Amino acid sequence: MLIAMAVAAPVLATDRPWLSHGPDGFVSPILRHLLGMLLPEGSTERAVLPAPIPYDPAHLDLDAVLEPPSRRHWMGTDGLGRDVVARLLHGARVSLSVGILTAGLALLIGLPLGALAGYRGGWLDAVVSRLIEAVLCFPILLLALAILGMSPPWLSRFPDVLRIPVVLAVAAWTPVARYLRGEFLRIRDLDMIAAARASGAGHLRVVARHILPSAMAPVLVTTTFMVGGAILAEAALSFIGLGVQAPTPTWGGAAKGSLDAHP
Repeated sequence: MLIAMAVAAPVLATDRPWLSHGPDGFVSPILRHLLGMLLPEGSTERAVLPAPIPYDPAHLDLDAVLEPPSRRHWMGTDGLGRDVVARLLHGARVSLSVGILTAGLALLIGLPLGALAGYRGGWLDAVVSRLIEAVLCFPILLLALAILGMSPPWLSRFPDVLRIPVVLAVAAWTPVARYLRGEFLRIRDLDMIAAARASGAGHLRVVARHILPSAMAPVLVTTTFMVGGAILAEAALSFIGLGVQAPTPTWGGAAKGSLDAHP
């Protein structure tokens, strides 16, 4: 439901009506906008069917600052008079993207490291295990703050929607690697793996066809929960001004904007 609402946010929360009536009859301003079609200059159209939330998330209304929830503004307005529901809907597009990208990048980092450590063992397992323990010494949010505070040049080139997932993935890949390492250690000595090796299967085939599919269940569960954790982390970073920068709406930015004008 959240993903569907995020995808449909430009249609659900917009100051462009779904249907209006003018000299040329009935037209759809929002459909024209989505298709990149401009309305004729001097057009005087009357809104017939407005959007469910007829406010643009970036529209400022200084005469409606910090209004309480009402029929006009379902969740009130923020410190700049922007509709909170509109900003939450449009912010879901960014926050969900950050969460999904973070989980995907963490899986890309943790999967090969955990698989190598669990399958090969020995010194490689020791190195990866110590690396995991070193990263686990720091809370994810604290490590993300440190990386964002340093602002390395290679990171500054990324847009915010990609920069935040990269930073969070650097700190969040350890659970994936730990679970995968444990599953590889458990599965690699089973009879089915010995039978696969006896039939002439090489290391890559054993890992890709026999061990990895059996080891992915706990990893995928962990990755799913990581999406929610990344969304909360992005909201915290945006709330303190180190996440996605204004005026792009995010869940953390929407919460911050609603508190800015409070004494």
